[in-house]
Amino acid sequence: MPPSEGVIEGFSSFMQICSLLTGYRQSVGVKYSKNGKSILKTTLKECQNLASIPEPFEADRNFAYMRTEFLLKLFELYHPEEGSSQGIAFVEDLYRQIRAPYFPDALLLESLLPHLEMLPEGHFNTYGFLNPAFGITHILEDLEEGQWYAAEHIMSHLVSMDLPGTPCLTSFLKGELLSAGEGRLSDITQRGKIRVTMRNYLQLVQVPFVKMVLFLLNTMGLIDIYYAPIENEYHLKNKTYLTGFDGIAGCRLTSLGLKVFGRSDAYEEEVTDDESYFILHEHMLLVTLKGEDPVRRIFLEKVGKKTGNIFYVIDVKSFTKDCASSYELESRVDSFFRLFAGEELPVNWQAFFDEILEKNKVLELEYQAHIPLLVDETVKQLIREDGKIGEYVKIAEGNRVFVSLNKYGAVRTFLKKHGYILPDFLESM
Repeated sequence: MPPSEGVIEGFSSFMQICSLLTGYRQSVGVKYSKNGKSILKTTLKECQNLASIPEPFEADRNFAYMRTEFLLKLFELYHPEEGSSQGIAFVEDLYRQIRAPYFPDALLLESLLPHLEMLPEGHFNTYGFLNPAFGITHILEDLEEGQWYAAEHIMSHLVSMDLPGTPCLTSFLKGELLSAGEGRLSDITQRGKIRVTMRNYLQLVQVPFVKMVLFLLNTMGLIDIYYAPIENEYHLKNKTYLTGFDGIAGCRLTSLGLKVFGRSDAYEEEVTDDESYFILHEHMLLVTLKGEDPVRRIFLEKVGKKTGNIFYVIDVKSFTKDCASSYELESRVDSFFRLFAGEELPVNWQAFFDEILEKNKVLELEYQAHIPLLVDETVKQLIREDGKIGEYVKIAEGNRVFVSLNKYGAVRTFLKKHGYILPDFLESM
């Protein structure tokens, strides 16, 4: 049953993409929305560009970064370490975790069913439950090489072979879609959401789950998939779809899939030999970066000012930009050491990092209504010398000063210019 259109091949560069995204996570960091549920669009765009991730629906703003987001959430669950996220061995290890006979991780369930409202983490226990992805992968491992198979074929085999393919029990679900669209009126709750029942379980839970697993394995390069037009009885409010995977209609094995499934040794791993190197200049805070090194490049673009094609100038202002706390600053310094330090930093670079870290050790924020700060004499002198800031801060005995509540943001901005970082959470008060 070969499809005539809509084929999305499992991309062969998955191992290289894993390496780049792992470097990004550890050196730059994934930024989430304030509620912690969704990855910021700026992060998705950076990662997609960094790793040249092929997005199947980049023209659709709802799904422009669908694969990129999927990969970042997957890595949040499985935490590949730097250096381990390369080669077929990593893909094989990741696949073993996903198709483990018992539930590998409850959070994987949420990532594969984003349209459903789950119980809060810690309110359910997956220990001992069969992993529904196991049944799907078990069927895929036996498919004929080069043949296309309909998604319905896989779902019918789950039933006929009595394999685990029901992605969640009622103990995992609150029982309602996150945002209901059109559906049977009897399924609509008082809150305007659709209740998951045994009657609609197949459409709302099992079919989406199977298609999400197929997309995951396609992202890993193990199968090709194809899309076909489909009309769902259910869809999200004000949308024409239930998930971004509704149209997945079938799949076939790739050469990498045959290798990972233990069916063939014919797969040859792509080898990249791009050479790059960097120089930390000893008489100024200047980094030279030559060659193709996207992780170091994107990190330098965040902490320095680019001058020319290969040079990056770093100072206190550029390096502390967007740091909201001393913890974030320390993490950024650690990332610089991991990416650039080698065995030993040049003296001028070591002095630079010692200075900005030391400055942020002398500031502590005490949680009292008048917002006292514990500072050193250098900070006191900076406050005294600036007439405007001096109006906002009262200097007390010892190492303590008191900041006007409604001027905390201005004082924080002032100190940051001099390399001292205070947390920003009080700006909303």
